[in-house]
Amino acid sequence: MRLMARARERFWLIPLCGAALAVGLGSVALDQRLSDSVRLPFVFSSGADGARALLGAIVRSMISFTALVFSITIENTS
Repeated sequence: MRLMARARERFWLIPLCGAALAVGLGSVALDQRLSDSVRLPFVFSSGADGARALLGAIVRSMISFTALVFSITIENTS
């Protein structure tokens, strides 16, 4: 009960839920409209090895960024 009251007091919660619903429904509608025959080469045009390499690069960059933020936070608090 208390959680619902706090959720209603927050100004950003309802627009956020509406935007998430709109993005979800929009992506489903776009997926249904685009068939498998439609190629989008500007999105990603490689195979499984390329996808693995791309995801590995994303993970490495996220770890590096997290380490940077952590070290800056430790430096500023001491």
